Amino acid sequence: MNDGGPAFPENATRTDSNGSTDGIAQDKPGMTLRDYFAGQAISGIVSFENQQQCYTAVRAAYNIADLMLFEREL
Repeated sequence: MNDGGPAFPENATRTDSNGSTDGIAQDKPGMTLRDYFAGQAISGIVSFENQQQCYTAVRAAYNIADLMLFEREL
């Protein structure tokens, strides 16, 4: 499944308590683009849904995210 890759990737170098770096880069991929899209979609969906329909809202948010990822590939 295409997750769109990292939404907010970050590369950082580890620093010890003395402020010295060890030269080891740490990749921090963050959330996937699919998760970000779904989060954006669900913020609009849940404003119209009640708690009993939460599962349906979450599924719809990920369906919207998948459609957004599909459209990016065109």
